[in-house]
Amino acid sequence: MIKQIMTKRTLIVIGVLAVWFVANSLLKKTEHTKNPACHDKQTVRFKHISAESFNESINIKGYTTAWKNACLKARTSGEIKKVHVVCGEKVKKGQLLVELSDDARAEKLAQARSQAAARRLEYNASSKMGHLQYHSRSEVANKKALYYSALFDEKQAELDLEFTKIAAPFSGVVNSIDLNEGASVTVAVPVISVAELDPMKVVAFCSNKDISKIKVDQSVTLNLDGIKREISGQVIAVSHVADSQTRNYKVEIKIDNPNDQIADGMAVSGKIIIGSAVGFFIPSSAIVLSDDGALGIKIINDDNKPEFIPVSIVSMQDDGAWISGPQMKNLKLITVGQDYVIDGEEIAYVPE
Repeated sequence: MIKQIMTKRTLIVIGVLAVWFVANSLLKKTEHTKNPACHDKQTVRFKHISAESFNESINIKGYTTAWKNACLKARTSGEIKKVHVVCGEKVKKGQLLVELSDDARAEKLAQARSQAAARRLEYNASSKMGHLQYHSRSEVANKKALYYSALFDEKQAELDLEFTKIAAPFSGVVNSIDLNEGASVTVAVPVISVAELDPMKVVAFCSNKDISKIKVDQSVTLNLDGIKREISGQVIAVSHVADSQTRNYKVEIKIDNPNDQIADGMAVSGKIIIGSAVGFFIPSSAIVLSDDGALGIKIINDDNKPEFIPVSIVSMQDDGAWISGPQMKNLKLITVGQDYVIDGEEIAYVPE
């Protein structure tokens, strides 16, 4: 009997304790739900950044092309007697490149000069006789016409002989040789081409939102395929008529090429420096979107809480972006966890 009473009392005590434990747990859970401070705080990483001066730039892409490119054509007919250069050879302005056969042109020139000299004597004599009224005006005019006709023939003979020699119009490199020795040519047939590669020209393209910012004489930094160092250049021409296909605008840039390292047709990327500005350089990954789609960043404000700040991207770089917008000079930029915190909530934060 006593054992039964003791067992009942034990069960009652255990029951009371169980009820108290459950009630206490529910009370704590209720308090934890009602009190946000009891939640685990979101941890973010941040980085101190300061406003800096930088060169505002526009990114461009394009290709290299020769400064000058001339296709030299035959200006008289004949046979190619001698090709004095090879493809790829450097040449100086006025250097003889190709020589056509003479074909008695020198003799024809000598004959034309003799004929012109004789006509000059006849005209001078007739002019004197005209002053003495021994020749009529028509006779004098006829001798004059014959003299000028002979001068024309002489000049034609000079040019015909001169055209047998094709010389470089400027210093550069032989780009192609279209005909070999012994080939016959007629007027306007391409014979040889020459390209000037120092300086070089870069042809690049920009969008309509950037064209108004680009001016002649602005500085440019370029990177070329196969060239490890940066190349400096200068804007020399800006088109204000868009390409009919791409709707982009052409920009021409002058670069030096003293050692002929840069070839025609190389791919180019670079930046046109359009001015100086003050902004913040941040990792591209730190840029976030607000609920309404605005670009911005998340910072830790003076209350040590996250805050969204709208920004404008001034210039994109390979390793980050220059932005403007924040009015303060120094920021605590959230770089890790910025996508998971809400403005004004309590957070834990640690520096990078």
